Amino acid sequence: MSASSKEEITLYVFPLPEVVFFPTSSLPLNIFEPRYLQMVEDSERTKNQIAVAFTDPLDEFNLEDLNLVVGYGEPNVAVRREDGSRVILLQGRGKARLRRVLQKEPYLICLADVVEEVADVTPSNRFALNRYKGMVFKWLESNIQDEKQRSVIVGNLRSTQALLECFAMSLIRDADIRQTFLELNSSDERVLFLNGIY
Repeated sequence: MSASSKEEITLYVFPLPEVVFFPTSSLPLNIFEPRYLQMVEDSERTKNQIAVAFTDPLDEFNLEDLNLVVGYGEPNVAVRREDGSRVILLQGRGKARLRRVLQKEPYLICLADVVEEVADVTPSNRFALNRYKGMVFKWLESNIQDEKQRSVIVGNLRSTQALLECFAMSLIRDADIRQTFLELNSSDERVLFLNGIY
């Protein structure tokens, strides 16, 4: 694959209005609708991953060129209930730009381009990054009372991307701003974006 070509993948799309799923995170989902239970089973069988769409692409976008950025991940079934419903933990694996609809029913399947992140932060943004790191740690100390759980979260913040995405999930309340943050492709862009807000 040449440097200019993009990796295309097929994603099963789970529209969750106002939910932004970041590649370095995990998202618990309570799945009970038959079509989404089928999606989880199909994902396990085909190894196609599940994307969480901030809005329903069928309602909002031109179906030939969606251009919606989503986080996607691998579903891990945590609980299987007697009524057939499941609780899954969607483990983030990456970010993609939905390009076109391949199937609408029983659930949405899209062709997407993988979006690569640029993780490095330039020296001029290091001070701000450290400030945001301090804000995340302060938020965790105030909001996650269980010390073991807090330690696990801190242990997962090894990369700049994970730290910045934890900041977005914890401290940015507006879903539209979170979505804009997801769409930025470098840690430098994200630090500059936060500088304009905080």
